[in-house]
Amino acid sequence: MERAIVRTPVETENIDRSFNFARICVRKLLVEGYAPFSALLLYGQEGLLDFTKAGDQNLASMAMISWKAAANFLITFPQIENPNHSERFTGLFRENSKLERVIVESPYAGDIEANVNYARACARECLEKDEAPFLSHLLYTQPGILRDEVPEERQWGIDAGLVWGEVAQKTVVYQDLGMSNGMKYGIKNAERAGRPIEYRNLGEHKLGHSR
Repeated sequence: MERAIVRTPVETENIDRSFNFARICVRKLLVEGYAPFSALLLYGQEGLLDFTKAGDQNLASMAMISWKAAANFLITFPQIENPNHSERFTGLFRENSKLERVIVESPYAGDIEANVNYARACARECLEKDEAPFLSHLLYTQPGILRDEVPEERQWGIDAGLVWGEVAQKTVVYQDLGMSNGMKYGIKNAERAGRPIEYRNLGEHKLGHSR
């Protein structure tokens, strides 16, 4: 799989339409064998960043600059509701960003709603710490992207997450809710890659807001 940064239109007056179109594009690229990364879909979730606000859009852009430097492709879908029209750019992207690329490990299976809210709070804390977080379990499990109950599609998500992990600078493990099998797998993968691992807790104040 090759790493692809995905850009899709953001219509602030109709943000739901923007999200739905971005999900279609991300799924299309997964089917084609890419590992896609959409800032809108990952960072624009409730409890993270508000893409109708310029300041939050700028923060998401800074995070994506960090990941773009390690991407193989930049793929744009300029015409909303037309995922068959894309523009693909290759080459090295060397814009500077102060944000460190981090893979975030947190639980997903089980109480999915609670775990998703927790993962969003973890991602928000990473952004506050000048880090650019990547959480495959927040990106690829969204409605219309991958079906976790379909083994082949679940494997696409796992493989895509591992591909982005290859260029991460650190793995951050959030352990307030315990350690899932998926987290243990991610930790072992980081150890094999020689990637630094940092263990964190959100703390009671932030943990309460994630519930």
